Amino acid sequence: MTELHLYKWITDNNVEWRWEKFDDRETVLIFPYTFHFQSFADLIKDACSEEGIECHIKDGYFAVDMQDVCDYFGVDMEEVFSKEEQS
Repeated sequence: MTELHLYKWITDNNVEWRWEKFDDRETVLIFPYTFHFQSFADLIKDACSEEGIECHIKDGYFAVDMQDVCDYFGVDMEEVFSKEEQS
């Protein structure tokens, strides 16, 4: 997955996201609807091959901390998730 692939998936699916600060790090949380699950899994399938990724399933959507996913693919989160355009 590249920055462009991730950006296009977020934009095409109108996925809500936001920057969050946890202790000493900043990260992006995304909130895709549950019906996006399969297409998201297809997008990041290489990152899920060993240990998987952590997410929280909510009522109608799931929340994913994108730090590990972006690190795995070498994606710069600030290139995909502009702090000025926070959704």
